Amino acid sequence: MVGIQAHTETYWDGLARAYAALGPPLRPTRGEIAALERSVAAYAAQTGDRLLRGLMLGVTADIATMRWPARCSLLAVDLSREMIRSVWPGDIAGVRRAVCGNWISLPARPSSCDIAIGDGSMNCVSYPDGFRAVAASVFQALKSEGIYVARCYAQPERKEEPAAVMESLTGRENPTFHHFKFRLLMAMQRNVKEGVAVDEVYRYWAQYGLDPAVVAERQGWDVAGVRDIALYRDASTVHFFPTLEEQRSLLREYFDELSCSTDACVLGERCPMLVLTPRRAAGGRPGT
Repeated sequence: MVGIQAHTETYWDGLARAYAALGPPLRPTRGEIAALERSVAAYAAQTGDRLLRGLMLGVTADIATMRWPARCSLLAVDLSREMIRSVWPGDIAGVRRAVCGNWISLPARPSSCDIAIGDGSMNCVSYPDGFRAVAASVFQALKSEGIYVARCYAQPERKEEPAAVMESLTGRENPTFHHFKFRLLMAMQRNVKEGVAVDEVYRYWAQYGLDPAVVAERQGWDVAGVRDIALYRDASTVHFFPTLEEQRSLLREYFDELSCSTDACVLGERCPMLVLTPRRAAGGRPGT
């Protein structure tokens, strides 16, 4: 399967309305936003005074509102109109705007963008075909000296078992339900090409018959966050969690890796941030 899954009312639209309640690792931490700002600022410092064009896969509000260079405009692309309506902080003429579009065919001229950013974006497409197609699309949109900063969701080399994640509900190792759910999603992926259907995750959770209010009170979590796992029920969405090395193996076809960092937070090692630059001779672009 190549492509980005069409959003469904039961998942992407519902997620859009619940987005404000999400927390790390499903949204970047303050430390990760600071790292993004440093990467963008360092790149801008090397480009003189010319105007810069930024491109974002998705409409992550924390990234849209972070500190961007004053001479940089941002274009955000998302397939879900509801995500744009509910999550995007709003267009500002000459500063930022969001459009509905497909990451495999980005609405940007070839070699027109200086900076591209994706926050867990590659995990929304199939692996390896969709992953490769999005990487190629970003590559085509970037200038040869541009950068692609990707916050990835990476399956640990030693995968957890779903039962072990469920057992963690008796302890304090998950600061929030979002951390628990993130671990469960990865644990339930049988293999990277198949990915994990969110409906399957919901059904596995539901078979335990846990009361969200009781779980939330016992763990000190927000009960609304626990109840939001119902957004997974009957949804057709599938997520894909390659290991970091599996992601690198495909990204190398189009990009050279400049750096890799992780935030010092719970599960930070599963959210590595890669700073990449287009390979000069990749994808038909002539070497220079």
